Order: sequence, then C-alpha cells, then structure tokens
Amino acid sequence: DRLRDLERNGPEVLSRLEERQAQLEERRPSVERTLSELAAEYAPSALAPVADAPEEAAVRMGFARDHIAAGRQDLEAGRTPDAAAEITAAEGALGQARQLLDGVERLREDLTGARTRIAEAITETRRDIDEARAVGDGDLAALVAAAEAAVDAADDAAGPAGGRDPLAALRRLKDADDALGIFTVQFVPSRHGLHLPQDSCW
Repeated sequence: DRLRDLERNGPEVLSRLEERQAQLEERRPSVERTLSELAAEYAPSALAPVADAPEEAAVRMGFARDHIAAGRQDLEAGRTPDAAAEITAAEGALGQARQLLDGVERLREDLTGARTRIAEAITETRRDIDEARAVGDGDLAALVAAAEAAVDAADDAAGPAGGRDPLAALRRLKDADDALGIFTVQFVPSRHGLHLPQDSCW
C-alpha cells in the first residue's frame, strides 16, 4: 500500500525525487547546447518538435520542486494522503521533464540517421523513376516529375551544403516513391514479385 510505504519511507522517496531533479537540472544546459548546435545545422522546421523542450522541462522541474517541498511539509505534519498526492505529481512532472530532454537527443539521432538513409532512398527512387520512364505511360509523367523533385531536395539535404531538414526530405522522398510505385507496379510485372492479370494486353 502506497500510504503505508510513505509512512515508513516518505523522506527517502522525497530525497530520491530531489536527486532525480538535480540530475535533470544538471543535464538541461547540455541539452540546450545540443539544441543550439542543431539550430546551426538544421532548419527551424526540423527542430520544431523540440524547439521549446529545455524551457518546458524547466517549467516541469519547477512544478516538481514545489510539489516535493509540499510533500515534505505534509509528511512532517502527518498528512500522508496529501503527501502521496504531492509525490505523485512530482514524479509525473519529473518524468515529463526527462522525456522533453530525451526528445532533443533522440531528434539529433533521427536527423543524423535520416541523412544516412537518404542516400539509400535516393538510389531506390531513381531506380523506380527509370522503371516508370521505361513504361512510357503519360499518366506517370506527373509522378515521375514529383519523384525527381523529391530526389533533388533529398540530395541537397544529404549533401555537405544541405541538411536543413533531412527528415522532411526523407518523408517527401518516401511519399513520392510510394506514389510512383503504386502506379508503376501494374506495368512492371517483376516489381516486388507481382504479376500482371492474365487478361492484360501487355
């Protein structure tokens, strides 16, 4: 039972929460520096999901600090149920703060990974473009043009002068390639192991 545990271990629980908060507060400046480094390399749109993460984490940590203090006062006054509520609120706030800080590190990894995956995706999309051109169907022209534009944008994002929003470029490349593939597959029987209907005139 949570209340009985707090009656016995309440001060220790609060001390552990204070340690978690101290660790997060120590970590926040490093995450801010990471975000600044990313901002120098990538477009604001690439960083939008985490742009305010350090500030939001600080708010959550302030919220946790207040609830930890209130929880300690409640324990000292013998108000264990109230202390439990304060501790639960502090735990939730610190969990959210950690997730916000983790999000910056995770996005950095995702952006780096996207630049690596772009090269493979470009190769695949160029192959699909060649297949679509070989078909020579006019209905594919717009899709081919969209795929070529996506390749150019992704190529720029992967290059040394690019990288402004490689995740967006990768998504655009995938969408264009998927759309092209849906139409191309009916004309290229070997694609993905699929076969033309028996009544096909091809």
